[in-house]
Amino acid sequence: MGCPSTATRADPIAEAADGPFPVVVFSHCSGCVRFSSVTAIERLVSHGFVVLAADHAGDTLFDGLAGDQLPLNTATLQLRLGDQQALLDALEAPPSGGWASVAALADLDRVGAMGHSFGSVTTGLLAQEDDRVRAALGVGAPMENPLLAGVEMESLDLPLLLVLLAEDNSITEVGNELIRSNAAEPPGPAFLAEVADAGHFSVSDIAGLTEGLMPGCGEDQRQTAPGQSFTYLPPSAGLPLLGALSVAFFDEHLRGEDEALIRLDLPAGTTLTQTAPR
Repeated sequence: MGCPSTATRADPIAEAADGPFPVVVFSHCSGCVRFSSVTAIERLVSHGFVVLAADHAGDTLFDGLAGDQLPLNTATLQLRLGDQQALLDALEAPPSGGWASVAALADLDRVGAMGHSFGSVTTGLLAQEDDRVRAALGVGAPMENPLLAGVEMESLDLPLLLVLLAEDNSITEVGNELIRSNAAEPPGPAFLAEVADAGHFSVSDIAGLTEGLMPGCGEDQRQTAPGQSFTYLPPSAGLPLLGALSVAFFDEHLRGEDEALIRLDLPAGTTLTQTAPR
């Protein structure tokens, strides 16, 4: 089934190429970890992006296993926003340790943000509140969210890509309809990618690691056709797809590679629509 992932392709002693490179900050799902979508992140890094990802303290897989996880609310959302801004601050004024070498590779005039689930909402808030962010990608949750107030799509005038997971029974079809609505509202260029047979964790390297991380791994009942059994798009397919979408989107909107996203050769079952004008 390809879940969870058991290895990475990263070389821990590889030397960095000459920069500077565009920057992408990644925000993980609630009760997940910074490497939850490491396969997709590695794809970005291999294409010349500096990617920063932090564990959202209090809202990780380990906090959940310990029974001490923060609630899914706006107070936690604000903490997550602070985490993401701290990553960017550390590039502007590097603290001790290895930050100086990372900062030397980073082009802070070309910053993107990306997140999955609660990380999608976090990404939307970061894009709204921090003008260092020039493009934002959200996966598996509406950025403007009635359960987590703070983001207003009409205020997001930067390029956006929202990825909808069609069989996402974690947010249900109600949540997917909100993603579609979100994608139609921004004043700037916005795109919607819909991925057939994908569950909430079909784009996560930790899919299937615990019972709560199963949607997206193996068999289940369709939310779009109740009572019908099906097999989820496995992470072994979902993660490369997310990587390809993110590289093309950030190539276009941080590197200026014209129409990189719409020229992407997508697999059967994935549709890409431009939902708001350039």
